[in-house]
Amino acid sequence: MFNLSDDHQKAELGYELLPEFQGKGFMQEAVGAMIDFAFRRLNVSTIQAYTHVENQASSQLLEKLNFEECDVDEEGMVLFSLMRNE
Repeated sequence: MFNLSDDHQKAELGYELLPEFQGKGFMQEAVGAMIDFAFRRLNVSTIQAYTHVENQASSQLLEKLNFEECDVDEEGMVLFSLMRNE
């Protein structure tokens, strides 16, 4: 988690995993834990994540974790967002 807003309303999620560990469920577990931490402990309202339009594995992971695609910029970066359920 980084780029936490001053009012703790938003935070950005970032991750990277070596290829030999991809597809084993590690990132889903880790990101799930970070989402829980951000919403419950940091009291964040919205988590944002960016991935490249060609990174289908990352997009699928975010969608599996209930992130919604919000925007694609001119450089091919896709913004995903997840809001805390009140």
